[in-house]
Amino acid sequence: MVDTTKGGMLFKIKTLAIKSKGIDMTNIEDSKENFDTCMKGNCNECPSFPGEKGEGLYCAKGASKASVEKRGCNCPECPVWINNGLSGMYYCIKGKAE
Repeated sequence: MVDTTKGGMLFKIKTLAIKSKGIDMTNIEDSKENFDTCMKGNCNECPSFPGEKGEGLYCAKGASKASVEKRGCNCPECPVWINNGLSGMYYCIKGKAE
């Protein structure tokens, strides 16, 4: 079934095009629960994790204050990433999902 009301189909097509380019259209809740979930084997064990105390959940909080070298990304394995339908990677470098 196709939604054609008020440009619904056009919106769906644009959303699909944006998602296919790895651009997220979601704001992730910056909560203790999400942070704890993220830090259980995801951010803190990522090969690119800069190791800055108190940092993590970059998809919600934004880029790291430290210099980050791309050595792999654990974002796609994170329940926060999965549950929010994200498609991007390296939030520690590029900043939060928007």
